[in-house]
Amino acid sequence: MIHVMDGEWCVFGEETYIDCLSLYRYVKMKGYQPITIDLDMVAYKPTDEIDVRSRRYTQANLDQPALVASGMPNPIKKPLRMLDGRHRVCKAVIMGKSTILAFVVTADEAYKFIQHGRVAESKSG
Repeated sequence: MIHVMDGEWCVFGEETYIDCLSLYRYVKMKGYQPITIDLDMVAYKPTDEIDVRSRRYTQANLDQPALVASGMPNPIKKPLRMLDGRHRVCKAVIMGKSTILAFVVTADEAYKFIQHGRVAESKSG
């Protein structure tokens, strides 16, 4: 699972991406426990372009914790930044929920999993 951080969502002044699968492995290895977080505290990219008929949306499992980082810059200036779980957020909002289950890491922990450059470049060479 690779998520691109570009435009107003970039963190180092350039396009980057984060390897969320490795970050999930990290939080599990560290023994982190997911917590319930208020969606009003989380910055995430808009969900209005998510197709609710898509496979990613229909298979979004609200029991699977999302990944958020505390203290990581975001364009909405919220204390938490979504790293993985936007389809789950979309589903939760549509279901009328105001919270979601998530693993919370620090910005410094998340930075260790951010790669510089474009995803296509990294996969090809």
